[in-house]
Amino acid sequence: MKRKISIVLSIILILVLTITGCSSQNNITKTDNSSNESTKKVVRIAFVSQSDTLSDYGTGGIAQQKKYFEEEFKKIGYEPEYVPFSGGGPAINEAIVAKKLDFAIYGDLPSIVLKSKGIGVSLIGITNNSLNLDLIVSKNSSINSVQDIKGKKIIVTKGTIVQNYFQHLIDANNINISDVDVVNAGGDSVSTFLSGSVDGLGTTDIQAQKLVQDGSAKIIHSTVDKLDWSSQNVVLSRDDFAKDNPDAPVALLKALIRGKNLIKDTSDKNEIYKFFDTGLGEAPTKKAFGFDGEKFDFASVEINSNSVNKLKDLNKFLLDQKLINNSVDIDKYVNTTYYDKAIKELK
Repeated sequence: MKRKISIVLSIILILVLTITGCSSQNNITKTDNSSNESTKKVVRIAFVSQSDTLSDYGTGGIAQQKKYFEEEFKKIGYEPEYVPFSGGGPAINEAIVAKKLDFAIYGDLPSIVLKSKGIGVSLIGITNNSLNLDLIVSKNSSINSVQDIKGKKIIVTKGTIVQNYFQHLIDANNINISDVDVVNAGGDSVSTFLSGSVDGLGTTDIQAQKLVQDGSAKIIHSTVDKLDWSSQNVVLSRDDFAKDNPDAPVALLKALIRGKNLIKDTSDKNEIYKFFDTGLGEAPTKKAFGFDGEKFDFASVEINSNSVNKLKDLNKFLLDQKLINNSVDIDKYVNTTYYDKAIKELK
């Protein structure tokens, strides 16, 4: 059991940091962009990871693994520099403000937090439009429905997409937040849940599937059944960099689109699952990422109307919870011109 908990915690740390938008950490790596400017141009791409692997469970990871980023940037005289942040979204935001990054592929929540501060950034793509979230309880729990959580201790980490999901869940079931004993456990959420000191946990679907596979939990509700409540990984571009280097965001999006097309062209589903490997095992990975009948439509690039509506909903949540002070005009925040150009150039 201790070994299982250790494995889960190492993965979950990354997942929690990816979706968190209101904590403050600073762990900037690989930010020098000046050493070889006379011979090459470097594009700095940030993401949340404890390694150099882009783990967005979408088209970003595919584009990196297949070296599509390298190929597309080389065509315009650039090369990508991958800048992983173990400090999560807030650390990436700090680096963007300091102009130490050019692009970021990370959670929708921290991106809106950044834009709400008046920073010159634009959302130019979506690499995963359905990061699913679940409410789980112990396998042998007497809780069998959302209505049963009244008066129960449920871990819901404040300032994350899980909190947004949980608020939707209780609102839809006419449950007041005061009727639930909400526990803000942060990075210790999995170990706290497994200790039996709480009744339930709001978490990512991949984490939930791992705990179900281990016989430690059962799922009470999932956004698989309500995709409007799921989260997204977005592509953020620094406006002044894009203005001075307009071909760069197009090249990045072309790489992502090629990743999307690779999924369509790959008949062996097992090969596709390898791109979304979480280290949590084959069964949980297939359960979490095959939810749409193995069409893998969640691995996206285009910012469609559904994605825009989810961003608007998230902006409202952040305002209601006083996690941001200024509302973001999502329609102005989204910039699809680079995507449109990338599509045309790939035809």
